[in-house]
Amino acid sequence: MNNPFLLTLCLLAPVALANARRWRLSLFYAAASIAYLLLALGPNGGLFPLYMKMPLGTLFKDPNRALWVTGFCVAVLVALGVDAVVEFHSARGGRVLRAIAVAMVIAASTGYYFLVWSGFGRSDWVTVALTVGGVAAAALAPRLRGPAVVVILAAMVSDLLIVRPPPVRHLLPDGNLIASRASLFTRLRREMTGQDRAYLAPPLLDLSLQERVGSLFAVPVLFDYDPQPTRRWAAYFVMMRTGRVLTGLNDWGYVFGGWFPPGFQRRLLDLAAARYVVAAATEDGTRDLAGPALRRLWEDGDVRVYENPAALPRARWVPRVDVIPDPAALLRRLASSADDPREVAFVEEPTTFVGRPGGSEAGEVVFTLNDPEHLTLRVHAPQRGFLLLADQYFPGWRATVDGVPTRILRANYAFRLVEVPAGESVVDFEYVPVGVWVGLAVSMVAVLVALAVLIRSPGREEPQR
Repeated sequence: MNNPFLLTLCLLAPVALANARRWRLSLFYAAASIAYLLLALGPNGGLFPLYMKMPLGTLFKDPNRALWVTGFCVAVLVALGVDAVVEFHSARGGRVLRAIAVAMVIAASTGYYFLVWSGFGRSDWVTVALTVGGVAAAALAPRLRGPAVVVILAAMVSDLLIVRPPPVRHLLPDGNLIASRASLFTRLRREMTGQDRAYLAPPLLDLSLQERVGSLFAVPVLFDYDPQPTRRWAAYFVMMRTGRVLTGLNDWGYVFGGWFPPGFQRRLLDLAAARYVVAAATEDGTRDLAGPALRRLWEDGDVRVYENPAALPRARWVPRVDVIPDPAALLRRLASSADDPREVAFVEEPTTFVGRPGGSEAGEVVFTLNDPEHLTLRVHAPQRGFLLLADQYFPGWRATVDGVPTRILRANYAFRLVEVPAGESVVDFEYVPVGVWVGLAVSMVAVLVALAVLIRSPGREEPQR
């Protein structure tokens, strides 16, 4: 229970409908609070799919943020409800309004009781008794109006400060919250090689197990080191997790159905080199995954670490490529086809060399340098073919093969691929974004202009004495 929806607020908000002078305003805020509550429920509320069809609707990333509007509306309704209690005996139709107010607060208490899965505690019963008693007392006797309001306010204060301490105290119970799972990530890093990645399945709002935390401990997760994903990678991830096409930011940013829903595409997880799966016990749906069962390695508190035996190496040699110009068709085929990913990769751009089926000998790839922005790999290829690297394709990456610049192709929808010769070769990937050099050039020009202005500006003349 969070502050905008404290028990007393939920009980008092319906009383606003008994406000004779402002009943239209009460109806407006009641309708708005319900509408935004349904919107915050996402696909389960009915309104959010309609919102998505509106212009720019797909840019609305997180449905539950609509709850702040509901909280605001509830706060206004509570004020209108208290105002109704104060004016019971001066408004027209006071007897009917008083009956409506008592009926509404009792109905709200009953509904709240059946909606809260954990039931009422002793303090909740006290809060309900004070709130219902205060409204009933004000309705029955005008002289009790003042004390009744004091009782209602006392119930609100106790509900806020005593019964349920403000959750602000608990947002960061430990100053080292993000590093609280250091032992887990440290052990995982010792297990992993340059060929491995990890897939994290954290509980909602668990800051200690979010994807970005992996980079703090040099643990490569599926999201690399990017603060924001590319659209390609977001589409790949959504297809992997749900089996559906990305339709908007909500598909990426709001994890409906958990991290392992029924539509989960195990093949895409394997292609992304997710050798390890780190899942909170409350989010652990790994037993329902298709394909070879994951092997549980160890547990760290409420977190389980698995090894994925079907994961492919992050960097591997493939003998040939197939060209599929349509990205959407390529992603669908990648997720569901029976093609052997060790034998073929899919590219979108035409290439003069597409390779040929491989023989019995497999290629070998070894990392000799594995930094976030600079990779060096030693490749042994039984024949002329390709090196596929399951890292995101992104402008700014440059590649050389034995010191010779070579073209990087986008392969398997979101990854990188370069052509390599037969035998031994060294492939070097380096991230040199053009924007950095443009920014440096603009800054240097600005500095030179500023210096020129300062040099050419005439000095101030000394005042005459």
